[in-house]
Amino acid sequence: MKLHRTDLQQAVGDVWARMRDGASGLRVRLSPEAEPQENLNEVEGVVKDVLRPVAPTADFRQSLRSSLDRAELVRREGISISDPPPYREGILLGLGATVLAIAATITWLIFRWRAKGRAAS
Repeated sequence: MKLHRTDLQQAVGDVWARMRDGASGLRVRLSPEAEPQENLNEVEGVVKDVLRPVAPTADFRQSLRSSLDRAELVRREGISISDPPPYREGILLGLGATVLAIAATITWLIFRWRAKGRAAS
C-alpha cells in the first residue's frame, strides 16, 4: 500500500474539517453570541501556512521498502527471518565477569596471606 502526498493532504484536511466543525459546535453550545465563522477561517489559513507537508527522506523510504518486502516474504512463504543473536555482547560480558571474579579472588588471597603473616608475627 503506497501512501501518496495527496492522500496525506486529504487526511489532514478531513481532520481539520472535523476539528473546525467540533469547535463550531462547542462554541454554539457554550455561548449563544458566537463569533462569526471568519475567525475560524483565518486560523485555518494561518495553520495551513505554518504546517507544511512533510516529505520522507530517501533513506527512510528505502528502509521502509525493504522492511515491507521482508514482511511480505515472511507472510507469503511462512518463513521466519530474524537477526542473529548478539554473541559478541555475551562473550564480552562473560570475559568481564571472569576478569572481575579473578581480581576479587586475588584480592581476597592477598588480604588472607597478609592476615596470616600478621598473626604469625
